[in-house]
Amino acid sequence: MYPRIFRKKAGSTASNRASPQFCTLTMPETSQKPRPLAHVRRAVIEVAFIIFLFYSNLLMGEFNRTSGTGKTFAVALYDIFTIKNLAIAIIAASIGFVVFEYLRKKP
Repeated sequence: MYPRIFRKKAGSTASNRASPQFCTLTMPETSQKPRPLAHVRRAVIEVAFIIFLFYSNLLMGEFNRTSGTGKTFAVALYDIFTIKNLAIAIIAASIGFVVFEYLRKKP
């Protein structure tokens, strides 16, 4: 019912509880290959997160710049979602992904 390391043995003392044969359970090693689209999915998620950070920064800047009471959330969203901002976000996110992948794999 319990794993071997949690069962009490008859006549066990503190000295033989820490013996090597008592603590021999290890996690099984798996030799599964990564799924074919795992790298692509991770790249898309990381780039999307960088784009999200870019647009949230633009949105905060839009409200700080105007500091007016007439600016609504809908108007601010309309101002920041443009083709130019999208192109900048995609290019910056792609460069950021490449840099982080390089740093991640650097020995």
